[in-house]
Amino acid sequence: MSRGTIRVIRSPKADVAAHLDRLRTAGYVVDDRSIKTPDDLERLSRRPPRAVVIDLSRAPAWGRDLALGLRQRVATHALPIVFVEGDESTVGRIKKLLPDARFTTWRRVWSALTRAIARTRRRHRSNRCR
Repeated sequence: MSRGTIRVIRSPKADVAAHLDRLRTAGYVVDDRSIKTPDDLERLSRRPPRAVVIDLSRAPAWGRDLALGLRQRVATHALPIVFVEGDESTVGRIKKLLPDARFTTWRRVWSALTRAIARTRRRHRSNRCR
């Protein structure tokens, strides 16, 4: 049984096949098609995944901008975002812009995803009760 779709945003040059296989083994459907145009972002908004994982190891500004774009859209503003890798200064700057996002390594991405999805679900339930 699938846990849902996880959209992985990464540089085409990033070698993350083993990490993606671990997410698949954990029960997620992994969509790692690239996002190159505003139309790609619009398609993602029409069918939002369960969460988004953004690799900061290459082109971190691009990953940051995509995350900000997701936060600005109604359909994806509450979507769990998990950033992986990235140097400390980059992560620090992105944390200031997106304090609700999770930051982790590829080795710990599954547990970060689980926590991010659970937190979003709890937040959604509490908002419905108001």
